[in-house]
Amino acid sequence: MKPVGWTYVPEGLAWGWRVLSSPVPYDQGASYADQDWKKVLVLMTDGENTVKWSWDKGWPKAKTNTTKTSGDQKTKTLCRNIKDEGITIYTVAFQVNSSSTRNMLEDCASSTDHYFDAQNNSALEAAFAKIAGDINNLRLSK
Repeated sequence: MKPVGWTYVPEGLAWGWRVLSSPVPYDQGASYADQDWKKVLVLMTDGENTVKWSWDKGWPKAKTNTTKTSGDQKTKTLCRNIKDEGITIYTVAFQVNSSSTRNMLEDCASSTDHYFDAQNNSALEAAFAKIAGDINNLRLSK
């Protein structure tokens, strides 16, 4: 894998949360109050919060335009709200050069043990192997 292109962490994070919630559009999930289920979200990114305007015939296709600062703030708010619902968050920084982005991801994770700074492919594979092992242990311990 090689990181390339634009990154907007809040969008992926919000969709991950939607998949774990029980209201529509993904209403088949267990409610947050259901103690028989442990919800886990894994967030991986390869860069800082950036957004690019997409132009079609002189008009922007998407009205999403943000700065790194506002994207980071939205990410922090989402992380806090997701954790407040009892969801465990794992974060993986893949070849992220920005120390502020790595710090944001570490703060987003449920604990420092839930954060991974993968600077190469083998570190990325090791991070996901550890996450898979942790999730499997959760399932087996219930």
